Amino acid sequence: MSSDWSSSFHSFHPVGKDMDMISKQIADGLQGGKKKAAKSSKAAVSKARGLERLTKPELMERAKTRKIVGRSTMTKTQLVQALRGKK
Repeated sequence: MSSDWSSSFHSFHPVGKDMDMISKQIADGLQGGKKKAAKSSKAAVSKARGLERLTKPELMERAKTRKIVGRSTMTKTQLVQALRGKK
């Protein structure tokens, strides 16, 4: 009787290699989501820091294009904030 139970149990519950394969698939799926989130997060940070990487003359040119008032007296940090729409 125990062999019948054992074979029935194993037909419904993965064991050994099957369990390892399922665990790996789950782990790969979870990591895939984290990798995508990390990439998009890194892209957002890189884009946000993009203005800081520009020189002050480059920022001045962008501010001129966007007609930001008072740009000629702004510091580099103020130009970045103004270009981002922050006051």
